Amino acid sequence: MTRAAHGGGRETFFGLGRGQFPRLLRAVEGRKRLVYLDNACTALKLRAPAEKMRDFALQGGGCAGGRSMHALARRSEEAVAQTRAATAAYLGAASPREIVFTSGTTEAVNLLARGLPASPGRREIIVTDLEHNSAYLPFYERARRDGLSLIVAKTKRGRLDLKALARLVSKKTMLVAIPRSSNVFGGVLPLDAVCDLAHDAGAFVFADEAQYLQSHREDVQETGVDFAAFSAHKLGGPFGVGVLYGKEHLLNTLEPHKPGGGTVAGLRAPAGFGARIIWTHRGALRGGFKTIPASSGSGKPCACTNASTVRRFARTSPPWSAEPSGDFQICGGRGCWARSTVSSRAPSSLFM
Repeated sequence: MTRAAHGGGRETFFGLGRGQFPRLLRAVEGRKRLVYLDNACTALKLRAPAEKMRDFALQGGGCAGGRSMHALARRSEEAVAQTRAATAAYLGAASPREIVFTSGTTEAVNLLARGLPASPGRREIIVTDLEHNSAYLPFYERARRDGLSLIVAKTKRGRLDLKALARLVSKKTMLVAIPRSSNVFGGVLPLDAVCDLAHDAGAFVFADEAQYLQSHREDVQETGVDFAAFSAHKLGGPFGVGVLYGKEHLLNTLEPHKPGGGTVAGLRAPAGFGARIIWTHRGALRGGFKTIPASSGSGKPCACTNASTVRRFARTSPPWSAEPSGDFQICGGRGCWARSTVSSRAPSSLFM
């Protein structure tokens, strides 16, 4: 793509220009050029998702989820369907039906941790010592609540020892959970090898993709991972939207976590507690009205960060180097410090 197609300026995150990130066009304290280095926490927001959300809020706004049949409701349904399809294509999923929208990675992990059924012979969950609290604590609570065994696989300098992991995985293993990439140690964990190892023992695999998708492209069918999760705000999309990916036949086995409106296909309610509930696919995981405007905007980062752009960016940018120069300001903690030059080590996904 040309510089004009990116919105002008130097190519930055996934080959997009500074013009695609409105906040980068505003100076700090009225005079200093902004250099943003906090992408491991959240990415600055892209123009396209924000405009998509604004358009939906002002020009759409109808119900979705099969609640209404009028024109605005149909537009809402189409917006969600398009975003679901774009997200499925982005991950290489077999079907849009394998995408569940959540409030973020944390809720996605909780849906899986609470909903994945345990069989009598499989009552062990394996995590690594690289897990973010958002991934570790949901599995910890599930193990504590249901009396499961939680096993922590040790890593060395951020690297996973597959031979050591193989000694932990057994016919008792229910799930192996790994971070695809760590924002502390960097690097990438070998998801393909972990999936082969776990699947040979009959266990499932979950990958936390929150820190990975900023600078890599995932193909869930190629790796064979059973479940994965990420947040839109890490890709320049809106806050409050995440994704739980799961193979369709496995999503159908997850037990309801937040039942309510839009979660059932049928209800037979005799007196007392003898109600017979027919859960809907995917909807049984999250009850209530969905964040349609934010969900519609979350599809834009997926469309922007296409495979060719990611590959080109990874090929032309050193993975852990940056050399901004001139007047700029570094902000963090409780204050800001002005510098004229710097040579730093930061993720390849930083905006320059």
